[in-house]
Amino acid sequence: MLQHEIVVTREELYNQVWSEPMTKLSLKYGLSDVGLAKICKKLNIPRPPRGYWAQKMAGQKISNMPLPNGPNENVRIIVDRRRISQRDRVRETVAVARKKMMFGKIPVPEHLTDPHPLVVKTALALESAKVTDTGILSPTRQCLDIRVSLDKLPRALRIMDAVVKALNAAGYDVSLANGKTRVRIEDIFIEIALVEKLIRTRLKAKDHNLKGYYRFGYNLYSDNPAPSGRLYLSIEDEALAALRLNWREAESRRLEDCIASFVSGIVKTAAVKRNALSKNHQDPQGDS
Repeated sequence: MLQHEIVVTREELYNQVWSEPMTKLSLKYGLSDVGLAKICKKLNIPRPPRGYWAQKMAGQKISNMPLPNGPNENVRIIVDRRRISQRDRVRETVAVARKKMMFGKIPVPEHLTDPHPLVVKTALALESAKVTDTGILSPTRQCLDIRVSLDKLPRALRIMDAVVKALNAAGYDVSLANGKTRVRIEDIFIEIALVEKLIRTRLKAKDHNLKGYYRFGYNLYSDNPAPSGRLYLSIEDEALAALRLNWREAESRRLEDCIASFVSGIVKTAAVKRNALSKNHQDPQGDS
């Protein structure tokens, strides 16, 4: 059926709004999150503030805003699937993703407490992993795509734990597949990674016998790159090179402060990818 009616009480809708993110709940009613928010505003139903779900997934205790007094009348919502064309959903998803603070500030604890199951699995795999010639850990078991040195592993696990929990709180699944970390946003999969940048080290020039063969010092670089200690978050999709795919830390900005922007970037990437796939499906032969 393209159209049907759902009846809920004001109190039931309040409980639903505080049980899962609006972006996920609205899909059950065939509405946009903006449309569902308008219904809540009309009925004086409070909604979770910005950053609520990320803080809740991080283990912080947050009290729900109580439901104000009012008639607990039935709410009739007409669900019309025809209202939600694929183009409209893509446009709205992109618009939401552009709001950098849509997830609020996502905290990263100083110590890894109550880690996500995927992070626990990754920690076990990487703590016993071999170290490559470049100094990066190479696990033999499937785990989250974290490519860092042993020294940076504790920090990397805390950052990835915050990312995974923020994605789950927004209603998006994170899974492992062939050594990759995949985020599922509706019907689209986006691969992500946490990587430590490698650098080449210049060797000190040695004194030479001028009567013999001389090798110029500026050509003396180490054969193997080494870990730099600088981490970055990455969206692993070369087909979308026009989008921002790397979030790097700088002297004035820690990677921990980039997580909200990174999660928003994943959502935007999925929306753009879905739109591109839709166009290819509608016109598989191109313009010819």
